Amino acid sequence: MTIKNTMKAGLCSLVLAVSSNADATEAKIATPEQIAEIRKTQNTATGVNRDNEEDWSHQEDLMIDPKETVLIQAVQGQPGYCVVGINGYTQVYDPKFKDTKRTGANNEIDLGERILNLAEKDSAKKFYFPCDLKAEPETPNPIPDPNAPIVPGPNGTEKKSTKGNFGVSIGYTVMGTAKDAQTESDGVLHGATFQLTSQSSKKGHPWFGVALSLAGNYSALDLDLTRPAVDGPLAGQLVMKGTNEFSLQTLSLGAGVVVGGEVYANKKNTFGLGIEGLTMVMYDREQHKFGESSAQYINGNIVEGSDISNHSDRIDSKGFLSNQIGLRLRFDEFCLTPKVGFRTNFSDIYPVGAATLGYCPKQE
Repeated sequence: MTIKNTMKAGLCSLVLAVSSNADATEAKIATPEQIAEIRKTQNTATGVNRDNEEDWSHQEDLMIDPKETVLIQAVQGQPGYCVVGINGYTQVYDPKFKDTKRTGANNEIDLGERILNLAEKDSAKKFYFPCDLKAEPETPNPIPDPNAPIVPGPNGTEKKSTKGNFGVSIGYTVMGTAKDAQTESDGVLHGATFQLTSQSSKKGHPWFGVALSLAGNYSALDLDLTRPAVDGPLAGQLVMKGTNEFSLQTLSLGAGVVVGGEVYANKKNTFGLGIEGLTMVMYDREQHKFGESSAQYINGNIVEGSDISNHSDRIDSKGFLSNQIGLRLRFDEFCLTPKVGFRTNFSDIYPVGAATLGYCPKQE
């Protein structure tokens, strides 16, 4: 705000403090007809100060903007008069003073929001506009409930305490493990991840939570074998035919903790950017299966009693520690969080990645 506008605002506030007697009568949203009368009064006024005329030019643009709210309030003890204000704007126009919340009470036009009546010559009524509203009689302030939960507000006021909010996300995860030559497994596990978090409703406070993951892979390979006899009386006639079957099924379970915080939010709090860390303990169960079957054939006919088969299973267990870091992109109250990291059993290290989508409440 310029020095000139600052001085104007100070003088206006002084006049209001001395001469205005508008009280806690409830402010109402002005009707289109009332707005039209106010504009007519202002635009037909003569002998207007240039600075006041410039303020009004901006205020009129706001009045006809459907996104803004024009408030009108009857003056106690002055029948037929009202004060007028644009919700959130000072009487001396300055776009820097635009606020997303009212500066005054929810049902009362703040002193600094009142618009100057350019047609009024009486300094005691310079903020009054003719209107058809009637002021309601004063009522005493309600007695607060002493049992209501309260916490100190930012300016020493009291407000109800707020509790934490829960968020939930689910998504896709992919992680590496050892490759297997027998089954030609690529060593990549695919699965899902789930997160439950709790956070304070106040901006700047971190969130904490738990995470679970489930991933797996299955690979199998069959090898056909043919071995003809090359020596002895049955050479060229006796043939052994068989099949070797290999399979590997890997299942990985993980559980861990999540911690994060939002580092940026836009003015309307419809977008937020946060950083999130995840540490998990993982358990991998690998089930190896091997089977073989064979039989002997003479001139294409099976030799009776020559068919055999064998099968064997082996289960291996491995433990891993996983660490991931993610960037949480919040869109209003929904968030997308891609993560990257690694997991290790302290002898080998493998990459880990995930992406979750879920509900993430806003912090006010």
